[in-house]
Amino acid sequence: LVVTAATAWIGIWFTASRLPLHLAGELAATDAFESVLLRQVATVAVLLLPTGIALGATFTMALATASSGAATAGRDAALVYGANTCGAVGGALLAGFVLLARLGLQGTAAAVTVVTLGGGLAIAARALARQAETSSARAAIVALAACGGLLVLVIDLPAWDRDLLSSGAYKYARNIGADELEAALRAGTLEYYKEGASATVSVRRRAGARALVIDGKVHGSRG
Repeated sequence: LVVTAATAWIGIWFTASRLPLHLAGELAATDAFESVLLRQVATVAVLLLPTGIALGATFTMALATASSGAATAGRDAALVYGANTCGAVGGALLAGFVLLARLGLQGTAAAVTVVTLGGGLAIAARALARQAETSSARAAIVALAACGGLLVLVIDLPAWDRDLLSSGAYKYARNIGADELEAALRAGTLEYYKEGASATVSVRRRAGARALVIDGKVHGSRG
């Protein structure tokens, strides 16, 4: 759980803070769509693979931990699968209909990271209580320290750059020179910004005109 939280938070932070400019730079530098696509697929794979592996290992370890013997293996596995299914459904509904609307993308990501860390802390504390002076206890201490460090990182990171996230870097970077890319994407004044489950809506004023932007794409302007 600790590894899942750490890799997920790092991947989310990079996606929100660095990936838009990274993608815009590639689009501005070349017209070869295939090469850009391949590089972006590789980037996404690097971001998602560690978290996917950690989550897969977490589920397997949960099955092993819950099983108390061959006689109750079926019941124990059913409990883990049931809890996993309820968590997946409940988490999707809670994030989509409650957390995103109230906390936004960064707040929701931070909340999920903290909850995951809480699970890791609970397991580590239980291991310490049960097996003092063993390798498991030492691993639990390391997990506790990692949880504390990651929690500080989650709290201390600045807010994501909404100007950049709503800039439409994926769509408009080809029309902007590489030297002025970052300044052009952040140009103007962001007057409204709202994140939702299916789209991010913003209103930006630039050069005397006000534009309605949905997921970075201008859908209408006036001025």
